[in-house]
Amino acid sequence: RFSSLLNTQGGARAKASASSPASAASQDKNALFLDWFKSNGGYVNPSVELKTFPLYGRGLSAASDVGHMDTLFTAPASIVLTAASVAGLYPPP
Repeated sequence: RFSSLLNTQGGARAKASASSPASAASQDKNALFLDWFKSNGGYVNPSVELKTFPLYGRGLSAASDVGHMDTLFTAPASIVLTAASVAGLYPPP
């Protein structure tokens, strides 16, 4: 079983506990992000969920067993932020 599969905040520490109002707001942000992600061509395996971990920030967690070679998520190039994808948006000074 896989858990905490993707840490998206590079080890940043979140201070909200699982039962705090900040946690509910975080869940709302996670749901909004997933809606945006999927509506723009992203895929998230139904066996994983986006969660906010108190010590690590946002990441993916297994909600049920995940197969050895199952795809966890995919993101189309059109929504991936890279230096090249934003270069035209922010020209050098």
